[in-house]
Amino acid sequence: MNSKYLDALKSPDNAGLVDAATVDEIFYQIPEILNHHEVFLDELQNRLSAWEARQTIGDVFLDVFTKPVVLEAYSLFLDNWKCARMAIKTTCQAKPAFARFLEMMEREHKGKLGLDQLLIKPVQKIPRYELLIQRLLKHTDPKHPDYKFLQVAQKEIHELVVKINCTERESLEWEHQQNILRELQGLIEGLTGIVANDRTFVRHDLVTIASNHGMRKERALFLFNDLLVITNIKRRSGTIRKPSTSSAPNSLIGLLEANKYKMLMRIPLDDLEVKDEYIVSWSLSIDLSFSAKDEDVKRMEREVVHLQEDCATLSQIQELAVKIHGNKTQLEDVIKDMLYQTQRQLTERNAAQSELTSLELALNTQSDIENISMVFTKSDNRASWEESFNEAKQKLTLSADRRLCPEFAGSLPVRKTRAGLQFTCATPTLPVGEEFQDVWVCNSDGYVGHMVVYIYFDNKVFVSLADGDIAIYTRDHTGGWNTSDPTVVSVSTASSPITKMLPVSGKLWCGCHNCVKVFNTHSLNIEHNFVVSNDASRAVTCMVNSGSFGVWISLHNSAVLRLFHADNYECLTDINVAPAVTKMLASCDDIIRQHKAACLRVTSLLACNELLWIGTSAGVLLTVPIPHIKPSTQRISQPPIITGIPHGHTGHVRFLTCVETGIPSKPEPRTKVNRHSSKSKKVHQNNINRGKLLVISGGDGYEDFRGPQASAELH
Repeated sequence: MNSKYLDALKSPDNAGLVDAATVDEIFYQIPEILNHHEVFLDELQNRLSAWEARQTIGDVFLDVFTKPVVLEAYSLFLDNWKCARMAIKTTCQAKPAFARFLEMMEREHKGKLGLDQLLIKPVQKIPRYELLIQRLLKHTDPKHPDYKFLQVAQKEIHELVVKINCTERESLEWEHQQNILRELQGLIEGLTGIVANDRTFVRHDLVTIASNHGMRKERALFLFNDLLVITNIKRRSGTIRKPSTSSAPNSLIGLLEANKYKMLMRIPLDDLEVKDEYIVSWSLSIDLSFSAKDEDVKRMEREVVHLQEDCATLSQIQELAVKIHGNKTQLEDVIKDMLYQTQRQLTERNAAQSELTSLELALNTQSDIENISMVFTKSDNRASWEESFNEAKQKLTLSADRRLCPEFAGSLPVRKTRAGLQFTCATPTLPVGEEFQDVWVCNSDGYVGHMVVYIYFDNKVFVSLADGDIAIYTRDHTGGWNTSDPTVVSVSTASSPITKMLPVSGKLWCGCHNCVKVFNTHSLNIEHNFVVSNDASRAVTCMVNSGSFGVWISLHNSAVLRLFHADNYECLTDINVAPAVTKMLASCDDIIRQHKAACLRVTSLLACNELLWIGTSAGVLLTVPIPHIKPSTQRISQPPIITGIPHGHTGHVRFLTCVETGIPSKPEPRTKVNRHSSKSKKVHQNNINRGKLLVISGGDGYEDFRGPQASAELH
């Protein structure tokens, strides 16, 4: 690929086919992976040329495929693989000359493979290496010196194979979803533009919805990850086919084709909410403590079935009683009364069950809030649909930040008092009344003075020392600080001192090299410790709280961020900032872009106003919507989307901090509720309480990544 595609597309002869930034995105990490394989090949050839009975090659596999730089190259490549394939597709559509170039190259390839098919070739070698090692182990004596090397190499390469397989499954699932979207678009009359890269189909249901004239009509719901489509439904022949929502997508599409659909409404999920007060009303009306529990629902359904059977039985008895000779008046009265009472109970239970199958949505329109009342065929369908709807809403919040891009306020030059100084950290002062807050900024040359990590927590001050200890300072009986006699606790060692501390859920998280130790500030003991990364050469550099149950952690010289659960310490997701930074650097000079991308790493973090701010060594600032983590949250399947900020630095982002600029004296009057009423009220109330919030980044120089203009000032 390097010579046939990458070199050719970057040559002056093909300069007009595609821009350099797109080429870099398509072939991201390909040259690095090629270089690693060339080194691997050379070492294998050296071993084979000097072959003898006790020669080893397992250590060659081990040396290459456990190197952090090799693992990171593969990780970055895999994370970018889907983006690369999409870049090929969109560029072919936008530039026919590029499409013709790819067609020509595909015809010339001996296997007739296209570029998108060749892109997976670099990682398809890895599963073959695993099979090769398995064969070598089978034919290697356990006493041979190579046997242990091969065993460890197989384990390490298998872990890489697992990640590769996950990426391939994700790609196949994405293609499968695209096919479903195209089929639905052709199936539903009036539905256009439904096929999108980030859209997925969730489920289909049949409901009845009240019309404007009070009549209830049967409707079909098509729930996607970002919108709800409501259609009418007509049978092609016979009765309406009612597919199960649990059916596989392929069989579901087949069942859907038995009916005809015409779009009535297409509503973004952002504009829909389940009405909480409606849930409360039906919960009270059925006179039981119902909380959508399966057992309660099933019990009520069983009661309805039994009452229906009793009514049918009593009706039969009533008909038979007429045939009895003699005085039957008393018997008829008893049967009539029993039938009346049973029918009344059935009516009450049906009404209660109807409430259980009903769901009301609030639709925010431009002028007001409209209600959509839907009745499902069964109560468990209603509960299942509501769960799918809420899950889609939550994932939508994680996938993209729909707020306006933060407004750039300006840059402030900070003059150096002497050469060699650079920013290290910053913090705002505590607010006093309605006065503006100051921000203290620390400069250091990295040599003069002794640097410690400290934090104020639980009415104590914790200071990490170079030997791995923590010094804890408390107040004396007068309320002042006792600085002469701190409590010293051994937490780590001098070889892996604490590089970062953060209060999390009442505990103190201490970053010690590539792991975190959870310190109980009352018992002064380590309660738990876990490894952040298996790469022992990278130490924890940044930690920041992400809501009540999440912590973001970055490592030294790494472009990868990991989110950990604050209760069970499991890794919920990890994101690689490299692709987003590469896009932001598209307007930079080629040499500068390549230099910044080659040594890219996360340098600072800040959680502020439901956004995670990320500073990088490239000077680029990024934001990520903070996921809503609950105690029960498990691994997040879809990482949140990263957004680039156009204003940044020419050099590293050294620190990030935030400060309030003032509190409004009184709120503005609120008028009629608009389509964003539920969100606007919340934001407005927050603005009343907090005032304006500024995020401040510090680093070398100011740069506008929207164009070539830049300033040499310190920002």
